[in-house]
Amino acid sequence: MQQTEMKSPGRDAIEAYLSEDGHICLRQTSEMDHESIIMLLPHDIPQVVEWLQGLAGKVPAAGKERMEGAIKAEHCAACLNPPVSPPT
Repeated sequence: MQQTEMKSPGRDAIEAYLSEDGHICLRQTSEMDHESIIMLLPHDIPQVVEWLQGLAGKVPAAGKERMEGAIKAEHCAACLNPPVSPPT
C-alpha cells in the first residue's frame, strides 16, 4: 500500500509516507490505537511547511522545553480545538 515510509525517531506514533496514488500522508496513532491520517497533494507541501514553521516560531522557549518529551493530544487544547481556517 505504501511506497515510502518514515517514522519520527523516538515517536513511533508519527509516520510520514507516500501513498500509491501520490499523496504525501502523515499518520498518527494514539496510545488507544486511534489513527488519524492527513493526506496532502505534493504541490500543497510548501504552504503547509510555511504554516508549521510559522506556528513553531510562535511557541515560547519554555513551551518548547516542555514539549521535548512525548505530548498526548488529549492534553493539548489546541489539538482538540483546531482553528477553523489555516493561518494566513
